[in-house]
Amino acid sequence: MQGRASPYTENPQMEGDHIKINRWLTPLSWLYGIGTAVRNTLYNIGVLSSYAYDIPIIDVGNITVGGNGQAAPASCQFLHQCLQ
Repeated sequence: MQGRASPYTENPQMEGDHIKINRWLTPLSWLYGIGTAVRNTLYNIGVLSSYAYDIPIIDVGNITVGGNGQAAPASCQFLHQCLQ
């Protein structure tokens, strides 16, 4: 059985665009990683602090970074039904 060919081998122009995008995204990913590491270190050494609340908190998900937004309303509806 023969596997599917990569879209990058079928279209050489697409491979070039893929490489161009990686040239921009790779350094940005390093900066994001450095920023995250600095933030985590600041929490670990006590410069930044988190807060505790007396009431239960339910985190529905990562609404701001990505996705199509359907998970949050579905999760809220499910939790609402469970808590009644």
